[in-house]
Amino acid sequence: MNAGNKIPNHFCTMTTTQKIKIPLKDTTADAYLITPKNKTKSGILLIHDVFGIEHEKNKQISIKIAEASGCIVLAPDFYRGKPYVPPTTGWDSNHFSEWLKMFPLNDAGYVFDDISIAYRYMTETLKLEKIGISGLE
Repeated sequence: MNAGNKIPNHFCTMTTTQKIKIPLKDTTADAYLITPKNKTKSGILLIHDVFGIEHEKNKQISIKIAEASGCIVLAPDFYRGKPYVPPTTGWDSNHFSEWLKMFPLNDAGYVFDDISIAYRYMTETLKLEKIGISGLE
């Protein structure tokens, strides 16, 4: 087997990917729910990077995590449909700073509330018993 981004066959399972709506603190948001073929009561709450859940790399990573772990993966859109889109001229810290101002990230309660609500969705709606939380960089 090749090293790199490939997942060993013995870890892979078929998965189903659905785009769903989940409640957050002040709204509902899109989320990807990736469910392995085999039934499980374990899940991973995946916090994506600034490029959002629609970024192809982030979708593929979410699927690979579900396949490799055998867990249900929930990847909510904590940026509420407003991912960071870098300028075509390359990295610009001012552009990024302006984008960040859209979110009350200085309010730790805001961030933790969203994570807590998504976690509760996994335990109450999806009926998961074991949940891990991970983030993408």
